[in-house]
Formats: sequence, C-alpha cells, structure tokens
Amino acid sequence: MRKKRVILKDHSDVALFGRQVVDDAVADAYLEGRDLAPADLSLAIRRATVAGRFVPVLCGSALRNCGIPPLLDAICDWLPSPLDVPAITGVHPRTGETETRPPD
Repeated sequence: MRKKRVILKDHSDVALFGRQVVDDAVADAYLEGRDLAPADLSLAIRRATVAGRFVPVLCGSALRNCGIPPLLDAICDWLPSPLDVPAITGVHPRTGETETRPPD
C-alpha cells in the first residue's frame, strides 16, 4: 500500500487535510468558519506527530541561517521527547533474551 504525499501550502490546508491526518477539532473549527489559533494548530500537529500520523516538513538553509530558527522551534514544539514514547523492547544479540529499554 502506497502512502500519498500531500503538500500543504498554509495552515488552512492543514485544517482541511486535518480530518484525516491531524486533528478533528482543528478541521471542525476550520469548517465552521472559526479562526484557528496558532497554538491550537501547533498542539494538533504535535499530537498527530507523536502518534505517528503526521510528519512535518520544513525547508531552510544553514548557509545564511535562513529557516533554521523556525526549524529549531518546530523540533521543540512538535517532535516527541524520549519521555513521550514507550520503552523499546528488543532481543539481546548475544544472549537472545528479550530486553526492555526505557527512555532515560
């Protein structure tokens, strides 16, 4: 099954696309004609990103520091911290036993 790639031009497109990917509350607010607060949209993007339903993509250039501050803000605001994800379970390569590694 191939996943569709969608290019979103602004926050209105995120809201329209949001019913399927981002957040029902944001999509409902947009469809009802209410203004979307940037904080509400950011929270919806974070919830969908932590759940693995949304991947934010930002562009920039390190050459002239163009787009780097918004990129760092997006990392802090939207991406999960190690405490937001569950412990990882795997098999030890030497012993073959199952181990669980909690985030530190």
